[in-house]
Amino acid sequence: MSTKSHGISFRLDSDLEPTVEQWLHQHPSISMSRLANLAIRGFVSNDQVLTAVKTVQASKAEVKSSISKLMKKHKKTLDELK
Repeated sequence: MSTKSHGISFRLDSDLEPTVEQWLHQHPSISMSRLANLAIRGFVSNDQVLTAVKTVQASKAEVKSSISKLMKKHKKTLDELK
């Protein structure tokens, strides 16, 4: 059987990144790659119970507010893409 190796990249959630950085700082013998491998291996090796989450439709005002915040937060990056 032939397999191809594919590079996989991912981005941590912004609220998770500082926690992971602190953990890696406290455990210098573990690399980010090793931590990711351990976590993913543990996740996919054990049965996971996923439950549905109830969603709520946002109002037009909430959508406009969210878009406005997003545009302000990422203005520099958006400008660089022009």
